[in-house]
Amino acid sequence: MQKRSEQLERINIEFKSKLDELTALYDASQRDNRNKATEISRLTHELDKTREQKDQLTRENKKLGGNSDFLSFTWYFLTIFSTR
Repeated sequence: MQKRSEQLERINIEFKSKLDELTALYDASQRDNRNKATEISRLTHELDKTREQKDQLTRENKKLGGNSDFLSFTWYFLTIFSTR
């Protein structure tokens, strides 16, 4: 009976040790997961800001493109009148 009790005690200690290792691994993976989620959130926000800036620049370029005919016309007349 004594041997059986000692054997069960050793098995119990081994299981507790394995449980502690698994708990540490689980906690580390949870921290890593939270860090990755935070990084994804930050990068998503940066991507949204970049897309907004791109859209704004696209709108500005379209406006400037519409003015290019006027600027070309003005430049043409300035060159004509400045040569006289």
